[in-house]
Amino acid sequence: EIGEVTESSFPAIQTARDAFAQLSEQDQSTVSNYDALEAAEEGYNRIIANAVDQMILNIGEIQDDSDQKIREARDAFEQLTKEQKAFVNCYKLLIDKEEEYSQYKVRQSVEAIRGLETADPDNVAVFELAEQMYSMLTDEQRKDVRSELGGEPTVIIQNAKALRAEQLIERIEYVKGTPTKQELIQLRSAAEACFELGAGVQESISNYNRLKDALSNFSSFINNRAKTDKLYGRTVFIDECSA
Repeated sequence: EIGEVTESSFPAIQTARDAFAQLSEQDQSTVSNYDALEAAEEGYNRIIANAVDQMILNIGEIQDDSDQKIREARDAFEQLTKEQKAFVNCYKLLIDKEEEYSQYKVRQSVEAIRGLETADPDNVAVFELAEQMYSMLTDEQRKDVRSELGGEPTVIIQNAKALRAEQLIERIEYVKGTPTKQELIQLRSAAEACFELGAGVQESISNYNRLKDALSNFSSFINNRAKTDKLYGRTVFIDECSA
């Protein structure tokens, strides 16, 4: 007997259904409680559908970690049978949440890219985050981001990174001779920001020659000092400078 229908009733229901299917049409017509089997199947399908409804409702307000809840609800829905899907009441809500989350990620990407205009050049993380966020979007989401920004996001990010490099180059105080620790930091930050852009973009930076001159003078300083001072050439300092 199937008994009271619960989420664990599937094996009993399936056994009864298989047993019924093995009967001849004549024998099937003599089964007096076939309605009970159909009721049990419907009851079980409703229980499973209700569980998916609850997963959809549990998505709640869209936030950063909503993706997992939405994917789990979608996967659970897709695993339902046709009959079970018919009992899901919150399917439209699932679709709405998927679209809402998609637009949430679009807005985040747009805000991150726009924020690069006024970003602190020392904060390289915001530039990396904007690039990463955009790269993780779907093609449709990228299309929405382009529409919001009114331009190609990769170009906007590249231009922002070029501006960052220009700002860091402008800070360079080193001219020649022995650099201070602060001057070394300035040189390294500007060089890393600039070299990341590639040769074509580097040449477009208005003060790129300032960096080239500073690096050339610094390189000459290292080479001359290493040649004239063997002890200096063995210090950690020279290794740091070379790096």
